[in-house]
This record gives sequence, C-alpha cells and structure tokens, in this order.
Amino acid sequence: MDVKDSALRSRIINKDETALKYIIDKYAPLVRFISRKYISDEESIEECVSDVFLGVWNNIDKFDCTKNSFKNWIASIARYMAIDYYRKIVRCNRMMAKVIDMNSNQFKGKTRTIEMTEDSYSIFANEIENIVKVLNEEQRMIILMRFEKDLKPSEIARISGKSVKEVYNIIERSKKKIKKNIEKIE
Repeated sequence: MDVKDSALRSRIINKDETALKYIIDKYAPLVRFISRKYISDEESIEECVSDVFLGVWNNIDKFDCTKNSFKNWIASIARYMAIDYYRKIVRCNRMMAKVIDMNSNQFKGKTRTIEMTEDSYSIFANEIENIVKVLNEEQRMIILMRFEKDLKPSEIARISGKSVKEVYNIIERSKKKIKKNIEKIE
C-alpha cells in the first residue's frame, strides 16, 4: 500500500479541493494520453478528461489502495470513460446516418454529403434530439427502437404491445413528421 495514495484518498474523501487540483496537475497528461487512443477531437478529449476527474471526485470511496495504485486506478477510469465516449460518438454517427438515409428518398437533389467525425457528434446529437422532439413519447420510443437499436417492427410490436401493422403506421407517420421538421430547419 502506498502511503501517498492512502493520504490522497483521505483528502479527496474529505473533499479537499487542493487534493483534486494536485491529481489534475499530476494525472491530466496521462488521462489525455489514454483518451487520445480512443477519441480524436480535442473538445471530446477535454470533456472526457473532465468527466474522469469528476468521476474520481465522486467515487473516490471505491478506490482501494491495498489492491491498486492510484495511477492505475485513474488510468482504468480514463480508459473506460474514453471507450464510453467513443461508443457514444459511433452511436450518434449511426443514428444520424440512419435519419439521413431514412429521408434520402424524400430529399432527392437536396441531400448533401456530411462528413461524420467525432468532432461533430454532439452537434448531430442535438439536431437529432430537436428533430425527434416533434414526436410524441410513443412515436419517439418506436423510432428510436427502430433506427437506433435496429429492432425489427415485429420485435418492436412485441415490446410495445402493438400489432406489427400499428408499428409500421407509427413509423410512417413519424417519418412524415420528421420530414416536415427537417424541411422547416432547411
């Protein structure tokens, strides 16, 4: 057991902000390095780094200095947080691509190629959220199951307690609402 790690743990448990500043100064380069392995845009990296230190601050009681060094513990938090960010970016890119694909036939001649980078995922996530806001809760749930979770209409029907035909109808009505909303935005 490292005495420094134990003392650091105690100080953070007691919400000593100078201890937080110390770990940020000492471990931020390591956390950034790990984050860059999974995330390429600087804004997302900085957000991930901040979330790592917030996670350390809020979950320091889970650190056991008899089992691991603080450096290894924070590195594992950084790794898993960066993987979560990467997954969020990929999920958002897929969702946006499906929304674009869903409407591509309706927008012949109006579609444009969009470079889907990690840098733009938060913008697209907000756009998707705004686009889907025009739907009621039931429509939103079914659209997200269909296009984000890749569930088949028969699976959605089983989950939602609706018939397959009702699910198809809800999807079509929702697509029309989304199309109108996108046309307003353009």
